[in-house]
Amino acid sequence: YDAAEAAAAAARAQLETAFFTDAFLRFTLSGGIVEFSGETSEAMIERSTALMASAIESGRNRFCVDSDLL
Repeated sequence: YDAAEAAAAAARAQLETAFFTDAFLRFTLSGGIVEFSGETSEAMIERSTALMASAIESGRNRFCVDSDLL
């Protein structure tokens, strides 16, 4: 999970500093980090989606990690 969190932070930092010549655009990146635990892919996506919603609700531009990974 540490590697996933580090990759997410790096992607978020790159996106924050991106510059587009056509217009000034500001992007944020939010998501949910989960680990496969034997469930269906649909269940895993549901868990990740719920965590992404929590990240957005808590201020956007952040990631929430499944508590089972902490």
